[in-house]
Amino acid sequence: MASERPGEQRGDQREEHGEEQGEGEAEGRDAEAGRSDAEAARGRDVRAVARLAAVLAAVGRGSASEFTPAPREIAEVLWLARQLGDEGDFLTEAAAATDDEGGPLGSHPRAKDAGPDSAPDRAAPSPPPASDRVPLRLPRAPAHQGEPGGGGTPLLAPVPPMLPRPLSLQRALRPLKRTVPSARVRELDERATADRIARLGAHPDVWLPVLRPARDRWLRLALVHDTGPTMPVWHPLVRELHAVLAQSGVFRTVTLHPAGPDGRARHVPDPGDGRTVALIVSDCMGPQWRPGPAGERWYRALRHWAARMPLAVVQPLPEHLWATTALPAEPGVLSSPGAAAPLTSCAFTPYDRDAPPPHPAAVPLPVLEAGVPWLTHWAGLLAAPGGGRTPGAAAWLTPRPSAPAFADPAPGLASLPAKDLVLRFRATASPEAFRLAGHLALAQPSIPVMRLVQRAVERDPRPQHLAEVILSGMLAAVPGPPGSYAFRPGVRDLLLRTLPRTARGRARELLDRVGALIDERAGLTAGGFRAETSPADTAPADAPAFAMVSAETVRRLGAEGGAGEREDRDANSDAAGEGTGPGDMADPGPGDMADPGPGGTADPGTADPGTGGTADPGMGTGRRTLRFETDVDLGARPEARISLEYAVHQVLERGDLAPHQYDVRVRPDGYDVGVDADAYLLPVLAAVLRWLPGPFAEPAEPPRLRVTFGHGPRLPEPAHTDSPVLVLVPPDLYESFADSSAASGPHRFRPLYGDAVDGPPLAWYCPLPAPRDDDPDASPDLVRGPFVTPDLRQLGVPAHGRTAVVHTQAGGPLTLLDPARPHGIRPPRLTTYYEVDLTPQHAVHRLSLPSSSKGDFAATAELTWQVSDPVAFVRAEVTRVPERLLAHLTEAASRVTRHQALRRAVGAQRAVNAGLGRWPVPGLTVTCEVRLAPAWAPAPEPRRTPTPAAPSGEQRGERHEERSGEATPAGLLARAETVLLGFDGPLTRLFTATTAREAALKLLALATQPRDEQPPDAERGDALPRTSGPRDITLTHPLDVLRVFARHPLAPLLRNRLDGLEMEAVLHAPTTHNSVALVRALHASGRRVALVTDVCERAVRQYVEPYRLPLVGIHGRAPDLALLTPNPDVLLRALQALPAPGRPSSPGAPHSRSLVIGSTVAELTAAQRIGLRFLGLARNPTVEQELRGAGCEVTVRSLTPVLDAARAL
Repeated sequence: MASERPGEQRGDQREEHGEEQGEGEAEGRDAEAGRSDAEAARGRDVRAVARLAAVLAAVGRGSASEFTPAPREIAEVLWLARQLGDEGDFLTEAAAATDDEGGPLGSHPRAKDAGPDSAPDRAAPSPPPASDRVPLRLPRAPAHQGEPGGGGTPLLAPVPPMLPRPLSLQRALRPLKRTVPSARVRELDERATADRIARLGAHPDVWLPVLRPARDRWLRLALVHDTGPTMPVWHPLVRELHAVLAQSGVFRTVTLHPAGPDGRARHVPDPGDGRTVALIVSDCMGPQWRPGPAGERWYRALRHWAARMPLAVVQPLPEHLWATTALPAEPGVLSSPGAAAPLTSCAFTPYDRDAPPPHPAAVPLPVLEAGVPWLTHWAGLLAAPGGGRTPGAAAWLTPRPSAPAFADPAPGLASLPAKDLVLRFRATASPEAFRLAGHLALAQPSIPVMRLVQRAVERDPRPQHLAEVILSGMLAAVPGPPGSYAFRPGVRDLLLRTLPRTARGRARELLDRVGALIDERAGLTAGGFRAETSPADTAPADAPAFAMVSAETVRRLGAEGGAGEREDRDANSDAAGEGTGPGDMADPGPGDMADPGPGGTADPGTADPGTGGTADPGMGTGRRTLRFETDVDLGARPEARISLEYAVHQVLERGDLAPHQYDVRVRPDGYDVGVDADAYLLPVLAAVLRWLPGPFAEPAEPPRLRVTFGHGPRLPEPAHTDSPVLVLVPPDLYESFADSSAASGPHRFRPLYGDAVDGPPLAWYCPLPAPRDDDPDASPDLVRGPFVTPDLRQLGVPAHGRTAVVHTQAGGPLTLLDPARPHGIRPPRLTTYYEVDLTPQHAVHRLSLPSSSKGDFAATAELTWQVSDPVAFVRAEVTRVPERLLAHLTEAASRVTRHQALRRAVGAQRAVNAGLGRWPVPGLTVTCEVRLAPAWAPAPEPRRTPTPAAPSGEQRGERHEERSGEATPAGLLARAETVLLGFDGPLTRLFTATTAREAALKLLALATQPRDEQPPDAERGDALPRTSGPRDITLTHPLDVLRVFARHPLAPLLRNRLDGLEMEAVLHAPTTHNSVALVRALHASGRRVALVTDVCERAVRQYVEPYRLPLVGIHGRAPDLALLTPNPDVLLRALQALPAPGRPSSPGAPHSRSLVIGSTVAELTAAQRIGLRFLGLARNPTVEQELRGAGCEVTVRSLTPVLDAARAL
């Protein structure tokens, strides 16, 4: 139609009119009447076209001579109007619908009187009916305490990410993705190993591998995030940036560290090794960036980091607002002298040549936006090996914070009128931010809604545009979660006028576009903020809808029997103390687990065998739940929320769960993870045990975390457990765990029983981190375990009267072991058991008890206790038995003596002994004798020799030695304050049997070479020491050669030659298994560790340097070879270098607080000469026989038992 001209149309109409006149007489009066109507219609069309042309000319340049529409243009306008169809009606309906919902468009209605001619029918499909979409609103804050916030159904709505294009950000960091040789991890060098085997021609029994340093990521990253009062709105950005950096694979590790407004940032690594960088995410508006004690403390930390590693600030605000912060930055050129150079060695040249000079001690601190160009330039600067230059921005880091050049504009903006606020924002903001503000006038300006609207209207949404709107002064904070705002009076109306008329009218279309973003993420990503659904007629005027979502989305987000109702149902169940029956469950969601059966336990028939989970009777898919819950509301602890979310995702990733196998839903106190029924949960449990608490324990005062596998009635809290993390698993999952290799680790599960005395465990729990063996919560005084055995018959018969074994299977109660029939009539199966000490225990306490007068009684109490019912004692999980008995004794005795006079000490003594009452320890038989005397009289003497009630580590070791009849590694380490560790053997194996023989032959060859090749000292004609010939040599180790030639003039020459051989040997010497861990464990337990050896000290230091062992000293071979072991010179030197009490009083005196760990008879003899205890490492039966024959009482085949004993200290 647009190709036909109006003149041609009129010509055709005239031709048709002429034909009608030629046939008019034949048609009659009816035809004449029709012709008159047609002529009238054509006249109206002509007049309408003329009016349209006049209107188009009027909206032009104002004069018909200057602008007159052509007939073709008029025809195209008419064609376009026909194609638009019912647009006018749709806009009118949308505006009316928005007004009915109480939205912000009520003051800007569109023309509702438009007739059907104003909007012809169009071919585009109409929007879905209102009944198919459900409006979402933000919960209304209660006006008074206790008043409900709204009448809608609560749910958690997802939000789009703040960081655009995360893959581009990861690609920007690729210059840092390089690898370097690891200082700790080594791998097999196959080519070098094969070459060594081929060259030496050794027998396969003595093939030794050649190890080389493994490749490792170059840098580790410390991500420090500000937790000041202005940062809660940026916590999603911190969380997403952390995830992007951790998932990039660029860094060796990415750790998250909160920095408080007091200027403290804890546990930030700064080793100064050139392999650590730090990024600080902050808007630089908090008190730690301003003058004051917090600012001085924060700046000291920043300058300390700047002197040891690269440092940069990631600023969420846009660049043009940096000047208003406490850390103003300016553009310029950054230069670095080398790769990953510390910040103090970098330089910065501003583009502004007229900028004032910085402080003489100022350091340039790079400031970045969270964008691809900024990170690209920063990564290139860090990765440049020979130094580089790159454009960027930096702020000057002075010794102390200075007052910002620009005052905070917020107080002044609050007093400006609405028009000035909008005009000021239009003049200073970016076009994207101003466009976003205009569209936010169609909704409620809360941070989550801002992110949704920004993603709906912007092609490239950035967090900087959000920051411009938040800091514009047009918003005022309102009660609610962080990020709740409202427009200041008059601002909304002015912003609406800045939008095109079509955008203002298509409010329903905007709500649908925002809802489509929620539909896309519903059920796939964790909920980000609270929302509620409610019909339009019940919506409050101050809570307009911000999105229209589908009913399926509402169901996925947890409404109608979803998350909200489940939380209320769980809370009611907890309050009532009873489980929920099948009839009480309304539309269970994917997180629900098996309903509890009678007695509050899950129905065994619904369990999914082999996977360690419970099926969901409300779902055909049988999904299971992992619940991560804390004891606080995480809405008030954003840093804990960030750490917990990262920990949850790390556990799921390390647990080998694919993304399609689980979904995560947010709870006020944690997260619910719904897992598919076919997913294997044992790796997830292993990841929880090995990785938690992990970063969740890094924030200051972290909340307690409870991880529950299974969603049924809330299990009771285990007694005597105050660990940071508590893991609870159902019995079937524990059985799978106990049957796996993960059970060999340090984590021990304990049964959790209900009220039934003989009932099976409701669940099994494990406190994290794994307690040490001497922790009373991990190993009660008289109970050891739990342990796991595949067959109880392997335990043998317990010693009668000394030990009892209490066992329990996955679905059975605790039972005392019957040695004759351990499994009863059942076949052997995996069983958990405990060892109970039945021997009597004794303790003596001296107390001061009150009397009825001013004085006190002096009391001596002798306590004796013994386990009489092992099953009841294990079930009670009583810890610190001596302390509990003493506390009961003190309370009960004080209650009696408070009414007794001092002069009646004998009567008070009888009353106390008769009134102690029932002891608070089930399964324990306790006898107590209390003897009283007045305070002025001497205290009564005990009838028996007193022993400590709570034995120390040394006393526990002595007691263990007395009971076992021989010394043990645990007993030796418990007595030791200083450990002298040998080098060749305990730490590494410097020479194998073959290489040691070769080195000895090289030294002998040097000693027997021709006289003209020997040093001048040999020309005196001194005879060589008597040795056998090369064919019958008995010196199989180079140190044996040095001992033989110790007094010979060739000794210095041989010593220098052996120094070179040892320096070559340490390059390929293997590390003894668990030796490095043993040194660190001994240091952690408070023991001082020193290395003592007959090896060259320079070779020893070269070997241990990469491991950075916490040693108090390294003592090697002395210049005088006569002082080699078995001479105790090296041991005495090590002890004399230590501070008191390890310093000996005189050479050769016994040192009961020191222990030597060695592997040779020479080391053993040296220790025996000065009275040191010795622990022998025998790598084979021959060495063990030699050490035993020389008088070594304790030998071990590996360092594993020694490491276990050290970790238990």
